[in-house]
Amino acid sequence: MLLKKQKMNSTIIRTDRLCYDYAKGVNTLTNINLQVNRGDIYGFLGPNGSGKTTTLSLLLGLLKNQRGTIEILGKDMQHHRQEILCKVGSLIENPSLYNHLTAKENLEVYREVYGASKSRLHEVLKIVGLNETGKKTVKQFSLGMRQRLSLALALLPKPELLMLDEPTNGLDPAGIMELRSLIGRLREIEGITFLISSHILSEVEKIVNRVGIIYKGRMRFQGSLEELHRLQQQQSLVHLDTSDNLRAWAVLKQLQAELTEHDLVVPYTDIQQVAAINKMLVDNDLDVYNLHPHKQTLETIFMNLTND
Repeated sequence: MLLKKQKMNSTIIRTDRLCYDYAKGVNTLTNINLQVNRGDIYGFLGPNGSGKTTTLSLLLGLLKNQRGTIEILGKDMQHHRQEILCKVGSLIENPSLYNHLTAKENLEVYREVYGASKSRLHEVLKIVGLNETGKKTVKQFSLGMRQRLSLALALLPKPELLMLDEPTNGLDPAGIMELRSLIGRLREIEGITFLISSHILSEVEKIVNRVGIIYKGRMRFQGSLEELHRLQQQQSLVHLDTSDNLRAWAVLKQLQAELTEHDLVVPYTDIQQVAAINKMLVDNDLDVYNLHPHKQTLETIFMNLTND
């Protein structure tokens, strides 16, 4: 597999204290330190209006960064923009497709611009599953087919990096699953690194290995999906009411238990630990009147990170 031949720990995107203001005194992005490693499928997550598209536009040189630095493929964006963009594909907002042309004809329009061969044109159509659409024009395509054609267009120059801005917008569940499968295949077959923005964690968590969460122009979390899962475990709580909550707190304080006005709250990582907490109380002659585990989901963690 191609990915095994690559240096998986090399950084393909790095920003340092990246800032951008659309208007004077209005901070759109503040100190964005983004790191995407080669071979990543990096999920860039945040609510609409949080700064995802602005960040991607800066990475692609569509906006001029006001403060901070951008390095892509080991080179400074400010001084090597053209060289970098030759190795980067993107799908930002609505793709520009010609509705009256076929899939092949759409790609032919851009083939020479990208310096791609005719064999590459047929290759990318096959990769995205549009090689048998024949004379069917784009206006007859479903939204999922249009999205796949846009990906084929981005694949023409054999990019090392693909940036996709909200690629699942408007797709039905089947289309989302199809797109996820395609991204996984592209990473495996073509060795492409992905930066994918989305405002819905559940749509990307099944495929990404690293996550960055942005809110109001600031990074709230960056790390592996496993680290996000650990954060989920750390924030899961069991609520207890016993015959003597003060004495119960003394028994459980080694587990970081907290005594509130109404009950006792103890963090836990798995359901076996909840059973152990109950046993500790019973072994100390405490009656447990109520025991309610509340497990945080990744979605609730995401909501907690993107709320003031």
